[in-house]
Amino acid sequence: MQKLLSEEPMEEQRIYHTHETLTFEEAMNRLNVVDVNERSGVLFALASSHPDDPRVAAVCLRETDSTEPENRRSAALCLGTIARLSERCGHPEFVPKLEAMLEDSAAAVRGEAAVSLGDLGCFGTAKPYSHGEAQARMNSGDTALQTIALFHISRYDDDQEFLITWIKRLAAHPSPALRGAVMEAISKPLENCTQGVHDELVAILESATQDKHWYVRDMANSAIEFLKFKERDGD
Repeated sequence: MQKLLSEEPMEEQRIYHTHETLTFEEAMNRLNVVDVNERSGVLFALASSHPDDPRVAAVCLRETDSTEPENRRSAALCLGTIARLSERCGHPEFVPKLEAMLEDSAAAVRGEAAVSLGDLGCFGTAKPYSHGEAQARMNSGDTALQTIALFHISRYDDDQEFLITWIKRLAAHPSPALRGAVMEAISKPLENCTQGVHDELVAILESATQDKHWYVRDMANSAIEFLKFKERDGD
């Protein structure tokens, strides 16, 4: 369902290019000498070649603090790339950095960070964990763990009451990343719930279209468009 609308458009659509395969050492040597544009390509090649190497994640996280907007945009892309390709179940350590990047001065950086947050949810949870593990993460109080776990339970957990409880509980959470995850998760219970619960969840969505943060508004509008599509498709 990840589809960002027009409020914070990326300057160009994300395109996944083929990349060269680099060793960690080769990539680090080149990062020390290349210009900004080449640096982005090297960083992407590094993340794509070694998504499970913690040194690569550290390099990408460090690059998010670059003074160059293109480097920050590339770093956000690479965090999403690692989440898509990694064997790990989610990367909650990326959430705070990507959430902070939603406030970046450059629109392209904000847009890339938003898409990569979606990558954490859509791809980073592709290796399911148990219901008990999901409960532990949701009860942890850790915003990053909750963000990833909410994506997870909306896709893999059959306990609908559990999901609805957390959607209601977190809909007004201070974290825009977590509120955005609520908007992403909300369509699953809407497909099969009582009229009263349906009305409550729709009210949460509609309220979120007026959220103070652009990311949450976009996620809510995307969810509404998705539900409209599902309704038309079902007619």
